[in-house]
Amino acid sequence: MISIAFPEMFDGPRVKLVEGHDATISNMRLLLASWKNSLLGDPYFGTKLKTFIYEQNNIILKDLIVDDIFTSLQEFIPQVYLERKDIEVKSKGTSVYATITCTDRIDKSTNMYEIKLLTQE
Repeated sequence: MISIAFPEMFDGPRVKLVEGHDATISNMRLLLASWKNSLLGDPYFGTKLKTFIYEQNNIILKDLIVDDIFTSLQEFIPQVYLERKDIEVKSKGTSVYATITCTDRIDKSTNMYEIKLLTQE
């Protein structure tokens, strides 16, 4: 799989591309940082994670976040296989992280990605 390198996308007049696991993590970060209805042409792309910012912190909110991440990854990142139990959401200080353990369907390797979902400055 080949993807655009985000956020350093440009290298002079050319666009930087990444392959393999770097493309997977880049696609995951883009998906989890995008709002639903933000992509012109595909209103279902993205997540509803930013709507949970001001909700009260409890176990139900954590389950809603994990469900949203799981359904988005299942639909838009077909190169990985994961189950709902493979997603863990945790907070460290003022930041919220998702730890995602998944199997790459291309080379059958198991990888763990830690993605920063939110930081409150």
